[in-house]
Amino acid sequence: MERINEPDIAVLNLKPGLFFPGLIIFLLVSFNSPGQETESVNNVLILKDKGLKIENTISLYTSRAKYQAMITGQGSKMFLDARFVIINGDTLNVQAIKTRGHSTLNLRRKSLGFNLKSNASFYHGEKKESLKRFYALSLCMDKDYVNNRMAFEMMERIGIFSLFYTFCEMRINNHSEGIYMVIERPEDWAIKKKESPIIIRRGYNQSIDKIASDDKTGKDEIRRYCDNFRLIYKYLGRYDGEKLYQMISPLIDLDNYMKWLGFNFLVRNGDYTDEVYFYFDNIINKFGIIPWDYD
Repeated sequence: MERINEPDIAVLNLKPGLFFPGLIIFLLVSFNSPGQETESVNNVLILKDKGLKIENTISLYTSRAKYQAMITGQGSKMFLDARFVIINGDTLNVQAIKTRGHSTLNLRRKSLGFNLKSNASFYHGEKKESLKRFYALSLCMDKDYVNNRMAFEMMERIGIFSLFYTFCEMRINNHSEGIYMVIERPEDWAIKKKESPIIIRRGYNQSIDKIASDDKTGKDEIRRYCDNFRLIYKYLGRYDGEKLYQMISPLIDLDNYMKWLGFNFLVRNGDYTDEVYFYFDNIINKFGIIPWDYD
């Protein structure tokens, strides 16, 4: 499994008091435990813990041919021909619904990307969020839902994750597809909520995998932000110790980045090279990060 060379910095300001010991033990066990599919009886979702409640529902209708192509297809993305979707009782017109991701494209239950013509309301505990564009992730196995749920909550607690997420029952053509995770798109959070001019998804070998920017950011500015992103990794190969810290600290929020590295070490997550977004934070005038994908 590929890893990047990280800065040689001894400043890792993690506060152990922020982690509840019981949660840590549960998380470490769950990341390596076998999972199972969510059960249903007569097309009715069954929760083993009757005290739990799925707070959201998404229902959509597509042609029988599209539905069969979606559940049997492997490896290719496709659009569903749904004209509307019902979310928590509200009927909303659809701009586009498309299968997404990598691994789930080879499985029966596909992850979906939604683009609606108006906002949908979602709930997560005391939180409520209105989203027009969002991802509905099929994490396939129960352990993957636990991994993401625990990871996101712990990262929220230490202040390195702010995307809205929740869970829903997904129904397609009146058939229950089980539990999906609904999550805000990183680019929407960064550009709309943080007013960031650009967001970059890091690829393998410190490459730039994807870029999104706001309407006001021109090509020259985008090129400058990308050059600053590449400078971080250029300096990694040129400096070390205190000099490295001095060179890259003006480019990236090292406090949050090191917390993120420490968190990955804590939960024994080795698959993080391409699972992070960099967005330019205008308040601190450097890159911040958005962790991603903890199944």
